[in-house]
Amino acid sequence: MEARTNRLPDLYRALYEQPDELLRGIASVWRCELADEGRELRVRLLAEAMQDPERLRGLVDRLSEGARTLLAELAKQGGLVPAHRLAGDYGTVRRLGPAALRREAPWESPQNPVEELTYRGLAYRTYADVAGSPVEGLQVPEPLLTHVRDLGLEPERVMLKAASQTPARVLGDGGASAQEDLLALLVHLRNHGPRIQPGGTVPQLVTEALIALRERGRLLGEGDEGRLTFLGAVALGADLITVRGATVGPAPRAQAWLRANESERYRALLQAWRRQEQWDELALADLSLVGDRRDYDALRARGIVLALLAHAPLDTWLSLASLQQAVKRMRPDLLRPNGDYDAWQLRDTVSHQLVSGYEQWDRIEGSVIAAMVNGPLRWLGIVETGLGAAGDMASLCIPSERTARWRRGHGGAGGAALTTCEVAEDGLVEITVDGTCYTRYQLERFAAWESQAETARYRITEATVAAGYRSGVKTAHMIPFLQRIAGGGVPQPLLARLLAWGGRLGRVWARRRIVLETVDPATMRELRSDAEIQPYLDLPVDATHHLVQEQHADELFERLRARGIWVQLVESDS
Repeated sequence: MEARTNRLPDLYRALYEQPDELLRGIASVWRCELADEGRELRVRLLAEAMQDPERLRGLVDRLSEGARTLLAELAKQGGLVPAHRLAGDYGTVRRLGPAALRREAPWESPQNPVEELTYRGLAYRTYADVAGSPVEGLQVPEPLLTHVRDLGLEPERVMLKAASQTPARVLGDGGASAQEDLLALLVHLRNHGPRIQPGGTVPQLVTEALIALRERGRLLGEGDEGRLTFLGAVALGADLITVRGATVGPAPRAQAWLRANESERYRALLQAWRRQEQWDELALADLSLVGDRRDYDALRARGIVLALLAHAPLDTWLSLASLQQAVKRMRPDLLRPNGDYDAWQLRDTVSHQLVSGYEQWDRIEGSVIAAMVNGPLRWLGIVETGLGAAGDMASLCIPSERTARWRRGHGGAGGAALTTCEVAEDGLVEITVDGTCYTRYQLERFAAWESQAETARYRITEATVAAGYRSGVKTAHMIPFLQRIAGGGVPQPLLARLLAWGGRLGRVWARRRIVLETVDPATMRELRSDAEIQPYLDLPVDATHHLVQEQHADELFERLRARGIWVQLVESDS
């Protein structure tokens, strides 16, 4: 439980801390005569009376329905709940001094369920630790909590309601396009090895790579920038991408992910989203946080929404509004765990207006829930979303065939997929998609992707074979690979062309190098004689020029900067 105190005060201590006026009021509700002498004696007599099962049951039976529901919820939550989570449905307590207590006698006419429990001695104000911040809480102390639990009270269940209309249009592909688009991203990074530009970041480069794939028609899923930044974030969160120097490429874990079955790949992406702190859903909801982000916890919000959906009915179109209202009732502090709804502000990125306060809950938390459902939860295949006639998202559905992948934390690998691959004489390769993720990743070393549905189509040409050679894949590797995936069915004319292309490609090489130039021969001699610099130098050109392998350039520049030598990058000879 998130809310806790270092020491839970017992009933005797809680009563002892109440003013005499309230103590006598509580005693009157419990029909307990208090002695005039000694506060400790009065507290002991009242505490003993409150632990009498018959008196407790009689008082609980006289509570309003809202107060009984609140008492059951407190018992279910371990006896302590932050007060701000209760305020919307159950109210708050008036702060009354001794004179006001005598005048108002709130135990006789409480204004809401929280006052009903507080002024009748069933619950007490205390402090709870929520997300590292002390907040006011409402607590049922021991041993009263144990006796309340013995009554078997059932808290009201918050149910998601069925949608009133069948969707005019359904969105969702079970998360298949997310996996396929990440395969395309990993192929792109491997084949091209893009470099981070000065002032750039890895997430920015990955998003730009996905945009480039979208422009080429290579992506299968939606191409809006919100989804592309999400895919980049989960790829980074799943450790599928690494940086070597300034070059971005597939990480060693990417091969294991590509080799895994669909369910294992899916779970890796889901867990990456749940722990990805460098990306959040605010932008999808057209919101941006103004100022300090210390109280904003995107990971916690995702867990709360997933926990609610874990108990939702399957294969049923559910109202999005009912999900938003369920969160508002149970966890109104979804994004602001300390319950201070005015502590920080957000900006509506469409209207540019500032939004803050509990009265903006629907615009802030409600919009983020909708963005989470129609964004990550749909993109990952947890839900399908339904659009109304006007094109607005109104409902969601959790397909039963995919719930094992996230509700129970495990999913069967399923039966082995039937893989078929046909290689044509003109270099066309058609291969089934299911169960071939890693095979297709290898194939794209020397074949170009053309299209994809249930089968994927690739084309082998002299240009694609040349690209394979540049990455170290020779025809001696290509031919056995094709024969293996096609079951030996590679046409002889294609094999002959592959051998001919390989013969021409294997005679001349060109390697990309960086030229390091110094102002005079003395400076170059100094660098060449430096024991820490020399290993980074490749081939000498003349007295002031030396070749450096591109992958070693960044490390060399760092070494030079440590010696007070700053390298000026020149793009051309001009």
